[in-house]
Amino acid sequence: MSKGDRYFKAPLAILRSGQTALDALDAVVCCGLVNAGLGYLETHGEDEFDTLLEQADEATEKQGLPTKPPQRFTLKDCDGKLIAHERAVDLWKAAHAGAKVCGVSGGNRASDAQTWATHTRPKGVFFTIKSEWLWNAVYTARRESGDDVTNEFKPLSWREFRILAAILSAPVNKYHGFVFLGWEPIQARACGFHKNDLFEAQTGELPPHCQPLTRSQIDLTTSRLEVLKFYLRFRYSKGDRGGKTAYSFRHETREILAEAVGKYQAEHCFKPTVDSNRTKDRELTIRLQGGSK
Repeated sequence: MSKGDRYFKAPLAILRSGQTALDALDAVVCCGLVNAGLGYLETHGEDEFDTLLEQADEATEKQGLPTKPPQRFTLKDCDGKLIAHERAVDLWKAAHAGAKVCGVSGGNRASDAQTWATHTRPKGVFFTIKSEWLWNAVYTARRESGDDVTNEFKPLSWREFRILAAILSAPVNKYHGFVFLGWEPIQARACGFHKNDLFEAQTGELPPHCQPLTRSQIDLTTSRLEVLKFYLRFRYSKGDRGGKTAYSFRHETREILAEAVGKYQAEHCFKPTVDSNRTKDRELTIRLQGGSK
């Protein structure tokens, strides 16, 4: 497999899949290929998607790989139920096309489609990560597992990947381009849970490679990733302690990020006053009603 300047999209819950970090990372690749194909179809339409499939056929024929799904191809969804044959074939084609989009050679498109079907749930939370970052994590995990890795790559640990996925999975403020995150939401998301209550309910069932990270581990790793310029961070606080930390993969400088955070805070500073006024309104209404009796 080769890496290109692309992006891979996968369910957040996939972080806790498999038995090892490499299992989970391989699943991210599989899901990412299918999502790349589905995304291409959605944004480019059927005609261009068919052209892409033809290009994928040419590439896979040179590798001696199948250009069509197996006969009577079947898949099972996340609940173990059979997926309609036509839909299964569509997912195979999406994986086939996605491999071309992402510049991936080798692999098994049927396995990619099944991995996608296993881990994709309705209304699931996803993260989208740069291809380069994903492959750096994959190659790092392969080398740590004892494989002879000849590819050139920048080491990216499984812990660093989990935290990047956690931050990337959080909903970004669409007007200002950043997300506020504390260490506890990052802890939950780095275990594949987008809500703290879900995380707390299942911490005892997590596999060895996806155990909860401590606050110290999260602080150390988020600081390292900041120094390595994976993202920008800005802490908004009126004192020496507390406050909120904004993360951004979009802003060019910390100063621009700080301005965006300031604008956001200015837009929301009236809310406590408004909430307080509404509470007083209710109290006054009750007194007036009591006085009219």
